[in-house]
Amino acid sequence: MRWSKFPCLLMKAAAIFALPAAVAATDLSLQVNRTETPPVIDGILENLWHQADSAHQFIQYQPFEGEPLSEPTVAYFLQDDKALYIAFRCETNGRKPDCISSAREGQVGDVVIVYFDTFFDRRNAYMFSVNCAGVPGDATISANGAEENISWDGVFASAALADSTCYVAEMAIPWSTFRFDKNATVWGVNLERRIPRNEEIGYFAPVGQDEAFTVSNFADLVNVHPAKPSKGWEFFPRGFYRTEKSYGVKSSKFQPAADINWSITSEIRLQSTINPDFSQVEADPYAINLSKYALYFDEQRPFFTEGQEYFKPSGSIMADQFELFYSRQIGKKLPDGSEAPLEVGARIIGKVGKVEFGSLACKTGKQAYEGWYGPAEEPPAVYLVDRLNYQPFTHTTVGMLYAGKLESDYRADVISIDGSTKTSRFEFTYQVANSYLDGKSDWAFNSYLSWKALRNFIARFNAQRIGDEFDVSEIGFVPWNGSRNFSVSMGPVIFPRSGPIKYGAARIYAGFSREFQEEHYTQEYDFSLEASLRNGWGLQIGRGIGREYELDKRYNPMTFSANVSTDMSRRFRVMSSYYTSHGYNYRRGYFARSESVNMYASLQVSTEFSLSLSGGSWIEHKPDGTVEEATYRLRPTVYFSPTTGMSFSLYEETPIVDGEGVLSVRIGLAFMYNFLPKSWIYVAYNDYQWRRSEDGVFEPQIRVFALKVKHLIAW
Repeated sequence: MRWSKFPCLLMKAAAIFALPAAVAATDLSLQVNRTETPPVIDGILENLWHQADSAHQFIQYQPFEGEPLSEPTVAYFLQDDKALYIAFRCETNGRKPDCISSAREGQVGDVVIVYFDTFFDRRNAYMFSVNCAGVPGDATISANGAEENISWDGVFASAALADSTCYVAEMAIPWSTFRFDKNATVWGVNLERRIPRNEEIGYFAPVGQDEAFTVSNFADLVNVHPAKPSKGWEFFPRGFYRTEKSYGVKSSKFQPAADINWSITSEIRLQSTINPDFSQVEADPYAINLSKYALYFDEQRPFFTEGQEYFKPSGSIMADQFELFYSRQIGKKLPDGSEAPLEVGARIIGKVGKVEFGSLACKTGKQAYEGWYGPAEEPPAVYLVDRLNYQPFTHTTVGMLYAGKLESDYRADVISIDGSTKTSRFEFTYQVANSYLDGKSDWAFNSYLSWKALRNFIARFNAQRIGDEFDVSEIGFVPWNGSRNFSVSMGPVIFPRSGPIKYGAARIYAGFSREFQEEHYTQEYDFSLEASLRNGWGLQIGRGIGREYELDKRYNPMTFSANVSTDMSRRFRVMSSYYTSHGYNYRRGYFARSESVNMYASLQVSTEFSLSLSGGSWIEHKPDGTVEEATYRLRPTVYFSPTTGMSFSLYEETPIVDGEGVLSVRIGLAFMYNFLPKSWIYVAYNDYQWRRSEDGVFEPQIRVFALKVKHLIAW
């Protein structure tokens, strides 16, 4: 069990670029009745649940859209002064429920999910899930369903109990877990059940396969009366111990720290951290970069991943908005592998009426390091990020962002305006930004339009311009300065009502672009086919030709791609992709073909035990077509969860070069125990060894042992 006035005027002016659209939400509604006696969260339905309003008409999203869910499902809602209570009774038509306790976020096996739009803004929501083994999961949903942040950690109780014919799942979510409109008695709600044995997903508020999952289509949850919030203080004392031997140098440190969170109101929350440890113990995956642009790695540090949706631009992931704030620039790695130390951080997030806001401030200390040309020092800096979103219409948002890095004699910052109108059939998104760095300033612009003219046809348009002097390298990730891009894609889609194919699409694409200091525009033409089968498998293939320029030399990229995947809720899951193209290899300095393969597979061996294997390969060809070098990466991982809230993991990563053998070996061991609400013990060990080329002996490079304890004290 786990408890788990300047901006408004400008944003209103920007709203004229976003076309309001009216799409009616579902007419379904549920009522939350009050109970004087709270239910026991143990997976057993008590008689008091009979006084609750219930939802029982679940409609399939897949595999057969619009049909009733094949296994009867009922959900109940109750409330009191402390919490909101939800219970599911899920029949299984005689089969044994698929209960998996080693699922790390409760999304594997038989799963039930509830979504709450607590501001009734038809845009944002909370998600809570539990599988039939009692493993909980939670996330926040933003951008009308287009974005999901699974790093959010909410406080709630959950339990499940299964037998041979059904299972019952219960949740108790304290009112303090939510941010909500204190004057609203109606929330948005949707319910979901997943049945992996049949590749089946069903919702209470139906979702069509030709539509995206949208918060704007939620049912109404009426008669919601949250209790008056408590003082809303959370204090997290933390202790972090790390001992390390890095390239022959030993170091150890114990670092006490604390996080202090304050729910100022039910809509506004302040979070701060003192003497934080922002380092990540698990290393980034091994990768080879053949291009002239830097590689992008996901953020893994909890302070930045939690609440990150408040700082993202408007629009879906398809809009490909500029990432003007890239949190990994804060406390970034320096040339010798050390990091700029972070000393303090604070963040405030909230919503008042139609305005949603977030503000982040962090201070880094100075750090000596060995630079490319000798000893150097990274000076102390302050990072500031401010974000405002305004929602003038149900499906329309406009926003502003400021992000900056300030040193004693140096400044780098960016300001932007963006907006989006998004429904299940239409999206228009735009973004305009201006950067300033070291006395130089320039502009960037991005726009995206997606339109489902009919159920069976979709078209997308994108235009992007980045100024030659546009530079956010100190605070964001937009390395393509000086580029111009325009693209259009369109094609038919099908949603068969019967047969093995659930979804199919064909797409033609034409793109025109010019990179920095290139005189000519490149031309790219692609054709792709995509199919999703009712048994959970998916396939995509694409072929591209064109006329491209690199270093003022013309060539045909001749690309080919293929992707195969299964439904990720199955016991056995596979994702694999292949890509090949002809172009300039910046690593080698010549034009030639290259290939890459990436794959991920996992197997749920038992309720508590699972295995996974991820890998990649990079094959570089010479201009004459022969192979220059082939590099492979394998990363097997073992997961073991003896009980809910406790897990062990062990991984080993090995990059291998054809003809040379193993380059290095990295081993990582982690133990995590969620012993109380938002209270964790982490233990981690990493061992990185590099093989010497002269004698083949593996030499230890970095060994790290870390212990971290975090405990919640709330009042």
